[in-house]
Amino acid sequence: MYGCADLALAVLCSQLSHESEQFLNDMDLSPASEETLEDVPPHVWEGLPDYLSLGHSAVNQDRIGVWTTQLIPKGRRFGPFVGEKKKRSQVTSNVYMWEVYFPSRGWMCVDATDPLKGNWLRYVNWARSREEQNLFPLEINRAIYYKALRPIGAGEELLVWYSVQEGNPEVTAALEEERASRKKTPEQNETRFFVALTEVRRS
Repeated sequence: MYGCADLALAVLCSQLSHESEQFLNDMDLSPASEETLEDVPPHVWEGLPDYLSLGHSAVNQDRIGVWTTQLIPKGRRFGPFVGEKKKRSQVTSNVYMWEVYFPSRGWMCVDATDPLKGNWLRYVNWARSREEQNLFPLEINRAIYYKALRPIGAGEELLVWYSVQEGNPEVTAALEEERASRKKTPEQNETRFFVALTEVRRS
């Protein structure tokens, strides 16, 4: 996913290049097989915060999802997203990946398709709409994090939307809050918000 260096202009970076659209169109966007809890590696369970649990997703019956067991406050950050760094040509599915720009290597995909190479954030599913999302993605120092967009009640599934969009008051407020926090901690000022590259097609 493309990052926007200027937080104030993040929502303006909404157009995909022809190259990115072709990359999306050429990929297999569905999981190879149905996920089960038995398939979740031990290290994922060990790294899962005690206020979260794994269970079958409500938005995609073929996948495992991440569920809350207690209230998650607005602004809580999760991450980083862990996966293998690959070139576009090495990626066959975008279900479990993000794209990040590395100055020395260019655009690289952080791919968690192999659960042994990822962490629990791999199991956070895409929301089916902007209204359904409760997390949004950001990049800090070349790493992907998710941040709670609003208070998330116990028993809710964590769902991330794949872009920063104009006109959503919750996202606009979150952008301003994150920008303000970056000013307070300038050593962490390399923060980016994303627009869609890896949009998952839905039937």
